[in-house]
Amino acid sequence: MQEPSTGGRSATGPATAAPQEGDSDAARLSDLGYQQELRRSLGVLGNIAMGFAVVSPVVALYAVSMVGTAIAGPAWVWALPVVLLGQCLVVNVYSELASQWPLAGGPYQWGRRLLGPSFGWMSGWVWQFAVMFGNTTVAYLAAPWVFALIGVTPTPAAMVAVAAAILLACMLVNAFGIRILSLFVSLGIAAEAVASVLVGFSLLLFFRKHGFSLFTETLGAEQLSGGSTVMAFLAVLAVAGWGFIGFDACVSTAEETKDAGRQVPRAMWWALLSVGTVVILNAMAVALAHPDPAAVVAGRDLDPVTTAVVTSFGSWSDKPFVFVVL
Repeated sequence: MQEPSTGGRSATGPATAAPQEGDSDAARLSDLGYQQELRRSLGVLGNIAMGFAVVSPVVALYAVSMVGTAIAGPAWVWALPVVLLGQCLVVNVYSELASQWPLAGGPYQWGRRLLGPSFGWMSGWVWQFAVMFGNTTVAYLAAPWVFALIGVTPTPAAMVAVAAAILLACMLVNAFGIRILSLFVSLGIAAEAVASVLVGFSLLLFFRKHGFSLFTETLGAEQLSGGSTVMAFLAVLAVAGWGFIGFDACVSTAEETKDAGRQVPRAMWWALLSVGTVVILNAMAVALAHPDPAAVVAGRDLDPVTTAVVTSFGSWSDKPFVFVVL
């Protein structure tokens, strides 16, 4: 069976020069049967930024805040450190695999070497479909923010059209290489710094409307789980897990990262722990600054994050916050 090259590309193209002495990354790929093709321009900070931006504290919080509160009330935030601990176990395994095989296409590469070509082929296709479904879903969920920014009520067809345009724009950014992509990632990091860290600390320090005892209350949300608080907490654990996925993006750029065998595992740890800290901070800040948490539990407020921000900072902050999130 012919060995594929960097992330599944054919190795039948023109031969490249042998690794130069001292080029440990190229030598490592050569040991694994690969030839260096991609340009290694990312340092560890760039790789961390890639993972941080993909997980995205803002998107993570939007994905789980409303549902978590509806299932378990304000006490849902206790699920976040539990899930974060579980994801640390996943990162521990990923780090070990990435240090052994610092290659693009992680699940395929790891599965093929650990359990054979057939399993690698299957895991590669499963991962490919997961990425396609995940990216199209994110693009579709981003579309309403575009309409909110321009103040237009979308139709279903318009939502699909805008989502397709978002996908096309992202494809073009990605097609021009890692340097252009890193610029957009840096823009995303700047937006996260404003929308997550700055806004989160401001809500927590200056706009708090409730005491910390709020996190011991469910406000009757457990009724959705048959009145069982234990079942409500177990249900919210499954929801909270969506807040900490995407750190494996660090692996996707392994063949474009310097000293990937050492730096990619470090980047995954830094990305997950930094995102985890910011998500927990903002989840607490939003709950404490929200004017009526019971309305979220009752389903009357489907966007508690925006509600907390706008009621705290004033109506002028609506469009700027939408822009930063988008």
